[in-house]
Amino acid sequence: MKKLYFMLAFLLLVCGCEKKNNSLECSINNDVDLYSNSVVIKVNDDSIIIEQSFNVRDEFKELVGDSLFDSVIESYTLFDKDSIKVDSKKSDNGFNVNIKIDKTKMNDDAKNDIISLFNIDTNKNIDEIKKSLETDGYTCK
Repeated sequence: MKKLYFMLAFLLLVCGCEKKNNSLECSINNDVDLYSNSVVIKVNDDSIIIEQSFNVRDEFKELVGDSLFDSVIESYTLFDKDSIKVDSKKSDNGFNVNIKIDKTKMNDDAKNDIISLFNIDTNKNIDEIKKSLETDGYTCK
């Protein structure tokens, strides 16, 4: 009987029967003439969190500061309010946008919005999302 317990314990150890970590964090930094932008995307089984930071260059603050903020925020106001929550905050140098997506409440329109803006297909598994984001230049861990 002891041998049976020992073999079961050994098999569990060798098989790696632990739960797989179904979470992902990817980031990217973009630098353009007018501003720099960083995006962090966190994905798990039930939610997606997108943190964006825009820093407008000093010489362009008056020219594009508010209009850039308005255009980014306007594109997010069309989101499905039940599954996608958007929070934004202006700062002296630019603004931050945080988007929290409840994957369990998403309808088809919300899924299409996330695909078109962030290239995240919520119907895919974590590994497929990771490959897609890395193809787009994100670094994932």
